[in-house]
Amino acid sequence: MGSEAGKLSGVNQSRYEILKKLHLKVIEPSPSLTQMYTKPVYKSLKGVRVKGTFTLLENNQIISKEQGELLFTDYGVSGIAVMQLSAYVLPGHHYQLSIDFFPEKDNKKLHEYIELQKNKAYNHVYDGLLPVKISQLLENEGINDINLLKDFRLDIAGLRNYETAQVMKGGLSLKEVNDDLELVKYPHIYAVGEILNVAGMCGGYNLHFALSSAMHVCKAIERNKHVKNT
Repeated sequence: MGSEAGKLSGVNQSRYEILKKLHLKVIEPSPSLTQMYTKPVYKSLKGVRVKGTFTLLENNQIISKEQGELLFTDYGVSGIAVMQLSAYVLPGHHYQLSIDFFPEKDNKKLHEYIELQKNKAYNHVYDGLLPVKISQLLENEGINDINLLKDFRLDIAGLRNYETAQVMKGGLSLKEVNDDLELVKYPHIYAVGEILNVAGMCGGYNLHFALSSAMHVCKAIERNKHVKNT
């Protein structure tokens, strides 16, 4: 059972390596539900939280979209929405993260609002629209394209490793176990929870699978024991 995600396993030797030595098929594990490294990194925004719509893109094609909250960090971005999107990130692919700071406003209404700010002779036109640090960043970098407020992009440089991940994608192939989650090649050895190639999203799904698969195996062991004793 288990994986290295979140440094919760308490073991130094990877359980995946044990499975490989038993000549069992293992889908190469990778961190999921974790934070993202970005390019560029806006360290001045560290600790700033924003609500909005966040879209994972590859070659300008939408891979997945989340609404919620994003947290800027000194290495990239974090937050539940980011962690959800990380589940779709595959090694060797180039992704971008698009931030829509104002999902409730279309471009036209946003333009009208900004123009109203300018007509009032505000020194800082983004004040009151965005957190102060983001407003200052846009002004300092000379970013005057209002469209960026609806599509502010960051390149994804990678995901943080297993130590900060909530779960690992991949694991023991489900073809290696029977309906009781018993290893087909090694009777009386069972696989439960995250060691299997099963990974859910945020919201307690992985914890639920860990507990329910353990209960499933307990019932199987009890049933098999009863059969042998009758």
